[in-house]
Amino acid sequence: MLIDFGPLWANEYVRAALQMSGWDPDRRVDPSATIDRLVAEGFTCNPYAVEILQRFHGIKIDREEPKVPGAKYGRSRIAFLPYGDPIDLLELVNNVGESIGASIFPIADADDGLGLILVGDDGQIYDSRQGQLHRDGATFTEALIRMITRYDYPDFLGGSLPPWWITKGLAKPKPIQRKE
Repeated sequence: MLIDFGPLWANEYVRAALQMSGWDPDRRVDPSATIDRLVAEGFTCNPYAVEILQRFHGIKIDREEPKVPGAKYGRSRIAFLPYGDPIDLLELVNNVGESIGASIFPIADADDGLGLILVGDDGQIYDSRQGQLHRDGATFTEALIRMITRYDYPDFLGGSLPPWWITKGLAKPKPIQRKE
């Protein structure tokens, strides 16, 4: 097992969001049809993507509930159903992968298809939406906790429009750090 999912259950807000979505720590599904379709379209799968999709494929995490006191920004709806137009997705994923120097694979849609959540071949989690690229966490667990609680901002890696928290001076872009 590459990923420790235990910390997800330890945070009360993350646990509540996951329970509301139907996820539990023992959940296992077969995502091979989706993975095979994406690989056939030209994506390069990695072991992290397989493990995440075996545990989360089909799960949709609500945008509004549960409410998280102290959240710094609004939560996106996350759907572990990477079903967008494969040609558009492939171009986006290749561009993002080139910009971060990693092979990445789509694991989820965000904001009802306006964004894409990706996992690198080193296990780091990224999202691309509205012309911006962010690193959400060094691990899937760290990223999902961040996406649900929103206690801190994702690392802005670049894009056409700076996010509002940078323009307001609340955060600064961070350099990409690849795990060894």
